[in-house]
Amino acid sequence: MGQLEFLLQAIDLKDLARKGWELRGVEAPEKVASHSWGVTLLTMRFVAETELDELRAMKMAVIHDLAEAEAGDRAIGEVYQEVSQEQKVTEEVEAWDNFEEIGDIGNWRELWEEFENETSTEAEFVADMDLLDMCLTALKYERQQRYDSSKNTDDYDHLDGFFATADKKIRTEIGREIYESIRTEYQEAKRQNSSDT
Repeated sequence: MGQLEFLLQAIDLKDLARKGWELRGVEAPEKVASHSWGVTLLTMRFVAETELDELRAMKMAVIHDLAEAEAGDRAIGEVYQEVSQEQKVTEEVEAWDNFEEIGDIGNWRELWEEFENETSTEAEFVADMDLLDMCLTALKYERQQRYDSSKNTDDYDHLDGFFATADKKIRTEIGREIYESIRTEYQEAKRQNSSDT
C-alpha cells in the first residue's frame, strides 16, 4: 500500500458511520471521523486542566480509531456487541500491520497500543474523552429525538445503554465530573421528551 492509498483509506473514516448508532436506529448517525474530531476537541479542551503531555494526548485522540478505516467500526458496548473486545483488537492489529507496510508512520501504532491498553495517564484520559464524546452525542440525539424508539433493547430505554457503557469505564476524576454533568442533562432531555408525548 502506497502513501496515497493509505491516505485515501484513512479518509474513508469520513464516510464510515458509527455502528452503535446505526444499530440503535439513529437517523443519519455520526461518522467515525466526526467522533475522532469530537474526542480530539474534548482532549484539547480539558487536557490543559491536567499535568499530562498535551501533544501526546491530542495525537492519541486523532489516531485512536484509525484502524477502523480497514477493520471497520464494530459495536462492543453494553447494549450491542457484534464481536468480542479481543476480536476487535485482533482485527485492528492486523490493520496496523498493513498500515506499517506503507513505510514510516512515526509513533502512531505505539500511540494506538498505549491508548488501547491504557498504559499511561494520557491514554486513560483520552479513553475517558472517547466515552464522553459518545455521551455528548447521545445527549444530542436524545434532545433531537433522532432514534427509532422501537429499537430499544430489553434492558435499556432511550439511549441509556450508551451511558451504561461509559459509566463502567470512566477512570479519571475530570472524566467522571464531566460525565455526571452530561448524564444530568441527558436525564432532563429524557424527562422532557417523555412529557411531550
